[in-house]
Amino acid sequence: MLEGFKRLPALSGNSFVSITNNGINFNANVVFHMDKAEYIIVLLNEETKQLAIQKSNKGDEDAIQFCRKPSKWKNGVRYNNRETQQIISKMMGWDLENYIYRVTGFFNDEEGAMIFNLLDAKTFNRRRRKNDTS
Repeated sequence: MLEGFKRLPALSGNSFVSITNNGINFNANVVFHMDKAEYIIVLLNEETKQLAIQKSNKGDEDAIQFCRKPSKWKNGVRYNNRETQQIISKMMGWDLENYIYRVTGFFNDEEGAMIFNLLDAKTFNRRRRKNDTS
């Protein structure tokens, strides 16, 4: 009776990246739209203030591992690269010590890339842990 039907992913909300003092986090929607890519290339357009990630292959220049365990993608993916965080923070004048920046993205089918306009970032106060002195 269900012939011809296909399962839809249990996703809700927008695709977004959160840039914090602790890392760059892509939510599950981003991972889904990137087809759970094992490798990506991170791209930055300083002129337009856009960040993009594009599907890649392991051997491609500048490729980084993205979705290490495709079966566990539902929590999203964290990209821990301090240099990338600092480049973005400096370019945007962001205070990662005190704030979290969340940017909604859109998937570009033609390029196979998720693109985030950093100028559209929403700012949130960073939650502090009890013994956090930073």
